[in-house]
Amino acid sequence: MKAAVWHGVRDIRVQEVPVRPSLGRQVKVQVAWTGICGSDLHAFHHDMSKTPLGVSLDEPHKLSGRCAPLTMGHEISGTVVEVGPDARGVTVGGKIAVEPILKDFDSGHVRRGHYNLGNFRAGEAGLLGFNDDGGFAEFVIIEDYMAHRIPETLSLEEAAMVEPMAVVLRAITESSFTVGDRVAVMGAGPIGLMTATALKAAGAREIFLVDIEPERLRIGAALGATTIDARHMSAEHLIADRTGGRGVDVVFEAAGVQATLDTALRIAAKEGELVVLSVFATPPTVDLGLVMINEIRIVSTFIYRHNFPQVIDLMATKAIDVRPLITKKIALTDIVSQGFDALTLDKTQAKVLVQPIGTHS
Repeated sequence: MKAAVWHGVRDIRVQEVPVRPSLGRQVKVQVAWTGICGSDLHAFHHDMSKTPLGVSLDEPHKLSGRCAPLTMGHEISGTVVEVGPDARGVTVGGKIAVEPILKDFDSGHVRRGHYNLGNFRAGEAGLLGFNDDGGFAEFVIIEDYMAHRIPETLSLEEAAMVEPMAVVLRAITESSFTVGDRVAVMGAGPIGLMTATALKAAGAREIFLVDIEPERLRIGAALGATTIDARHMSAEHLIADRTGGRGVDVVFEAAGVQATLDTALRIAAKEGELVVLSVFATPPTVDLGLVMINEIRIVSTFIYRHNFPQVIDLMATKAIDVRPLITKKIALTDIVSQGFDALTLDKTQAKVLVQPIGTHS
């Protein structure tokens, strides 16, 4: 089968690889769509061996026994085509969204249900596409517990968005956000736009979306956000004016740069909250004096746990509609030129989906 294989920094090759069988509790999935994630882009451009995911060229992961080269991709939807002899709860023909976390069931975090906190580098947890073969391929092998059946009202294209929306939903549910709050989202990338979408559905009174990319801000405006182009206006001044100087109840940091973190702390209301769901390329500094005098709470979340069923239900009923965020669909054979290279240069795109078979534009 064809697969997009990560060999190293800026070295992703679409090549022929063997189709693995499904053994034990494993399930073989014919991939329908896989989304390109910001972390995929990071792996394309940077050495991931020092990150919490611990991607390595020469040290096999404890759970998978695999190291690079590996097939990338973890935002996966597809159809079950084969089940291993010990697989449970999964049937051939079932359409699914894939929750791509590998679990060591002897880990204390996993036993407590906090599987997202398992140490990835130590092998307590892992992620398809980084620690085992992922979904930029015609088929992917998953563990049976990774398969989440989707209803007929949710398309396979939308189902490829369940994984990133789970990141967003966990951040919101772990925050102090309540219906009627004024909120701000720093960053209008895919996760920031999904956060704005979910907050709108959850009953936010007003959503301020801050970025420097006009095309992505236009998408945010169409979603109902009050957009702020930080190149031309001060988010701090505009939000102060709109809120009578109070600031916003909750700020969601989805950009991962020092400047947006600094702004986030200045626009939070006294006794407000900062929720960090972005990954910072370099460790930021935090003005703890400002945090203290305003009694700002800081909350952070790492990916998700137990969120897939709720996300699937919300998306299937269109309580959360992700369709406007799918801005491009491409064929697997074009993943480097129309995917990774294009996303590096073209900031008009929100979510790019990759299909192993067929050509899209």
